[in-house]
Amino acid sequence: MTALAVGLAPSALKAQEKKQDEVKRYRKKICNYQKDMLYRRMGNEDVWFSVISLGGGGLKEALAYHAIDRGVNLVHMAAGYAAGNSLDMLASVLKNRKNRIYVALKDGFSREAPDDIDPVLKRLGIDTVDFIMFNRHRAERVADPAIRERFETWKAQGKVRYAGLTTHEDVKACLAAGIDFGLYSVIQPALPQSGLEMSVEELKKACERGVAIMPMKTMRDLRDEGLQTAYLKKMLANPAVTTVNKSFNTFEMFDAYLNAARETLTAEEDMRLYRYARENRSGRCAMCGECTKACPRHIEVCGTLLCKTYYHEQLGDEESALAFFREIPENRRHEGNCTKCGLCEMACPNSMRIVQKLEETTDLFKKRFV
Repeated sequence: MTALAVGLAPSALKAQEKKQDEVKRYRKKICNYQKDMLYRRMGNEDVWFSVISLGGGGLKEALAYHAIDRGVNLVHMAAGYAAGNSLDMLASVLKNRKNRIYVALKDGFSREAPDDIDPVLKRLGIDTVDFIMFNRHRAERVADPAIRERFETWKAQGKVRYAGLTTHEDVKACLAAGIDFGLYSVIQPALPQSGLEMSVEELKKACERGVAIMPMKTMRDLRDEGLQTAYLKKMLANPAVTTVNKSFNTFEMFDAYLNAARETLTAEEDMRLYRYARENRSGRCAMCGECTKACPRHIEVCGTLLCKTYYHEQLGDEESALAFFREIPENRRHEGNCTKCGLCEMACPNSMRIVQKLEETTDLFKKRFV
């Protein structure tokens, strides 16, 4: 990673200015346009996203209203967030902020009927969801013809408008496969700082192909608010990034992000990010999936660690953490399967102590949840 010498390059600044000029021309078409929010076009489609969008995990209703009233127009939701409570919260928001937000809904709606979208639409009180986000974490599954068939069926029935992909493991390969598949209008990859650095070519390709990028799980390694807002600026400096999806715990945190989104990354901020990444490399997961690929027992390493580091620690959503932990098949869990061979650690580009982290995660869930 190379720090910028003088903030954003002139060419990037011109691109930012061009985008905002375009916003001014089309603002009557922009859903929930508010002057203090920035918006970017979703690829080549006539849809505009606020540069900050809401993650549904752990989202509180009052905070959702606060964000929407300041121009946010996209919420990402899964039926399982907060044991379904987040879905009901969104249904209430949709009643009171009708036609002001797009909904991106993750597939896999229930354990009993993973492909039955109707109960979720009914629960949300809507007939059509704007984006159906296919949740896939292996490159070979991203371009499954069954996905295209299912999407086209739902679209013909008027139940969905656009297809999207969400992925948080083997991200680089899944990004490439998703772009080439030609179905997805928006891709939502997990992009912590190290992941952003590893996906430069894929992001460039997405921009060229008109595929919108909606990074998620971006701040999972950053606890300092200054580093978080700096990284937000860094992501938005990339022309491929259309909106950054984030769950917020407080009004103050959202306001800090909104203010930062209107600012340019400085050389000092970029240097802070670089130094932090260098000093904390061994504790940072790049979401690359190399650990799982290397494991002879096929243990679900990234998914297991996410339950602790993201849902439990960052969001404070213990119900979702437990739900997603339980969804990991027993033969792919750490306990009883890990031989401590260390192949996962040898494959990790950041030299993480993966075995220890898996043990800590399993211990936490056994003691506090199970």
